[in-house]
Amino acid sequence: MRCVSHSDTRRTQNASWEERSGGGVWQSDAMGFRASETYPADVETAFALLCDPEMIVARFEHAGDTDVEIQRCEPDGDGFVIESTRTVTIDVPGFARKVLSPSNQMTQVERWEAPADDGSRKGSMTVDVAGVPSRTSADYELLPTDDGGTEHTVQGEMELKIPLIGKKLGNFLSGTITDTAAADLAFVRDRLG
Repeated sequence: MRCVSHSDTRRTQNASWEERSGGGVWQSDAMGFRASETYPADVETAFALLCDPEMIVARFEHAGDTDVEIQRCEPDGDGFVIESTRTVTIDVPGFARKVLSPSNQMTQVERWEAPADDGSRKGSMTVDVAGVPSRTSADYELLPTDDGGTEHTVQGEMELKIPLIGKKLGNFLSGTITDTAAADLAFVRDRLG
């Protein structure tokens, strides 16, 4: 299956955390990120929405991404795989403008495991950015809550190999990734609510 969408919207970097997330939990460590959100739907329903190609495109476009393409979105053995590409545009700080373009093509691969006995699901994600010596990876977890909802947690890290400014740029990008992940989870929550 292939879904293609082109959008001219851009990510809003200046919106406050509360405006973008609706109050989810977030934390940003040097080169690490974590975001979580509780959904008002069971794990099976949340998982189905996260794997819906139209929803995947909508999530990326909501973040301001363009040229979104879904290469693969299908069962893979006992699990599920989603492969996508998109163009992401960010506000690049002045110190990094000589080494990082504001618009970059990203390839993202998500792999979900089969559900556990309690219905929970675990997954992983990698993102490669064309022309940038970096690698982003994360682990996903969908856990059932006592009230029949789902807690979705994303926790990962970014490796950036750029001499002299790599750590400083990594800290900046880690915060951007944290904000983007939290806003994405909040978008899913609103769709499930």
